[in-house]
Amino acid sequence: MAQGDSLLGADANRRMFDRLAPRYDLLNRLLSVGLDRAWRRREVDALAPRDGEHFLDIGCGSGDVALEILRRVAGCRVTGLDPSQQMLALATDKKLRAARDFARAAWPLRGS
Repeated sequence: MAQGDSLLGADANRRMFDRLAPRYDLLNRLLSVGLDRAWRRREVDALAPRDGEHFLDIGCGSGDVALEILRRVAGCRVTGLDPSQQMLALATDKKLRAARDFARAAWPLRGS
């Protein structure tokens, strides 16, 4: 990282999200004043998912966008990719809790 560069390197970014994972959803909800739900709905509206489509969610985090796609169209497939193992674990837990409804979700995968 260059001197004065405020961006985190890949490893530091991954470690940060690994540390934030247990509180990520709560922080997202609080810091966005609940607007994160509407943002996700609009994002998925713009995708207009249809039965049989396969989506790649790069930087899937805790899996909320993937789950929103599957809530809309259970016949879609979503593959989630994220460099943070802890965020993927959170996404996997959410998927398992919703497994009856979202059996076709093909995520998460480990990023590099």
